[in-house]
Amino acid sequence: MAAPVAVIGLGIMGSRMAGRLLAAGFALRGYDPNPARSEEFEAAGGTPTSSPAEAVQGCDIALLSLLTSDISREVCLGERGLSSSGAVSLLVLDATTGRPEDAVEIVGRHLELLERHALRVHKSLTRIFCAFRRG
Repeated sequence: MAAPVAVIGLGIMGSRMAGRLLAAGFALRGYDPNPARSEEFEAAGGTPTSSPAEAVQGCDIALLSLLTSDISREVCLGERGLSSSGAVSLLVLDATTGRPEDAVEIVGRHLELLERHALRVHKSLTRIFCAFRRG
């Protein structure tokens, strides 16, 4: 069985992408700060979580669909964000509405945090994150 995919941001676009992935048979873990969106996600067959860090547990891939770079920064670098999850081999596909240079800055700060905590880093996957955003 394939690892689940995390979907963070279950608004208009994120919920549609999650619906397509669920219809294709993917197991999904999701996070959105809006409880109504999490309930809709669960009703569609996804597993809601209480934070971005919890959403990526056991996942190899995370899909971000967020409104701004500031929200992406919080999701990635915040207290309960991806950087605090302990995940070291996570492919992050970021469909956030934001500036590409913000994505590069967020990745750089994420790498600094990982290295500071002496975690093994798969930098090639993180570079894919940057390439996806510059696209």
